[in-house]
Amino acid sequence: SAVREDLGALLTLGRYAGKLKPVPGGPQKLSEPFDDFLREAGVTDAFIRNWMDMFAFLLQGLPSYGAPTSMMAYMMADLYRKNTCLDFPKGGNEAMVDAFVRGIEKREGCHVLLKAHVEELLVEGGRAAGVRLRDGRIFRAREAVVSNADYRVTQGFVPKGAAPALEEHLEKSWQKFPQLKSFIHIHLGFKGDGLPAQHCPEFPAQWGVFSDWTDLEAKRNAVLVSCPSMLDPSLAPPGYHALHAYTPATEPWEDWAHLSEDSEEYKKKKEEARDFLFSAVERQVPDLRDRVVLELVGTPLTHRRFLRKPTGTYGPRVLAPDMLPGHRTPLEGFHMCGDSTFPGIGVPAVIMSGHICANNLLAPWEHWRILDRIKDWHVELAV
Repeated sequence: SAVREDLGALLTLGRYAGKLKPVPGGPQKLSEPFDDFLREAGVTDAFIRNWMDMFAFLLQGLPSYGAPTSMMAYMMADLYRKNTCLDFPKGGNEAMVDAFVRGIEKREGCHVLLKAHVEELLVEGGRAAGVRLRDGRIFRAREAVVSNADYRVTQGFVPKGAAPALEEHLEKSWQKFPQLKSFIHIHLGFKGDGLPAQHCPEFPAQWGVFSDWTDLEAKRNAVLVSCPSMLDPSLAPPGYHALHAYTPATEPWEDWAHLSEDSEEYKKKKEEARDFLFSAVERQVPDLRDRVVLELVGTPLTHRRFLRKPTGTYGPRVLAPDMLPGHRTPLEGFHMCGDSTFPGIGVPAVIMSGHICANNLLAPWEHWRILDRIKDWHVELAV
C-alpha cells in the first residue's frame, strides 16, 4: 500500500520503518530465490520441499528456484495465520467483477465500458492525450492513460514514430524475459446425485492432480480442479455442481500455434485435451462423463482470443532476483500495470501492480491520507 516509484516513497514507506522486523541476512534476502532460503535453513525433507515447490509454482508459475522469497514469506504468513481460512467470494468471480464496477461507477464521471477495444494511443505535445477506440470514439485523458494490457498488445497501440522513447522501452525492456507456457481448461456442469453437497475431507472443493514431483513445469504433469458450488451453492442449480479443471501454464503454445480454430486438426486436438482433463477429474468422480450436462473446453487459442495474450501465455517468466519493469514509462502521462509489470503474474501480483500504479498518480500527501485509513496487518502464526 505504501509503495510508489518516486522520492515520495521515502515519506510513504518511511512511516512504517519502525514497524518492520529485521530481515535475517538483510533486506536483499527478500528478492532472492526462495530455494536459497530453504537450503540455508537446512530444509531437506522431500515432502516439505515438494510442497514448497508446488506452492510457489501455483502462485507465480515457477517452483522455489525461481520464486522470490518476499512473495513466499507473505503468502506463507497469510496461509498459516491463526484462525485463517480460505477466502472464497460468494457469487464467484462474477461477484468480484461486479464489486469492482460498483466501486468505479459510484464516483462521478466514472464508467466501465464493455466491447470498447482500444485501437490507438493518442500522443500530442509529447505526452499521452487519450485513446481512440476501434469504433472511432475518442476519449481524452485529463491526467494520464494507463494500460494494463500485455506489453506486446500495448506496443500495437502506439503509432509508429509518435513516441520513440516509449517504443524503445516497449521493444527492449522485456527482451530478457521469455514467456511462460499456456493452458488447457474445461468447465463443467454435472449432476451431483450421490456426491457431497458441500466441501468435506472426502470430496474437497479444490484439489490438484500431480503425476511427477520432479518437474512441475512438465507438459500436462499437473491438473488443478475447483468445484466452487461446494462452497457456494448459488453457483449451480439444486442437485448440480460446477467444476473447473486446468493445467497451470504447462501447455506449449508451439503445439497449437499452427492451427486454425475451424480446422479438423484443431477439433481433434481439443478433444484430446478434453479427454486428458476428464481423466484427471475422474480420479475423484469416476462416472463424471455420465453426469455432465454442460461442457466448455478452452485451449491456448482461447487464451489468445479472449484474454488478448499473444501466444496464449500466462505471462513473463521471471526468475528471482530479476524483476519486471515498473509502471512509469518514458512518455509523460502514460503508465502501465498488469502482469507485464512488477511484481508479475498471478492475481495478488497484478493487484499490487495496479496499486503501485495508482499510488504513482497521487501526490505523496494524498497517498499519505489514504494510508491513514488502512489498518496495520499483524500476523500471529499457528505453529
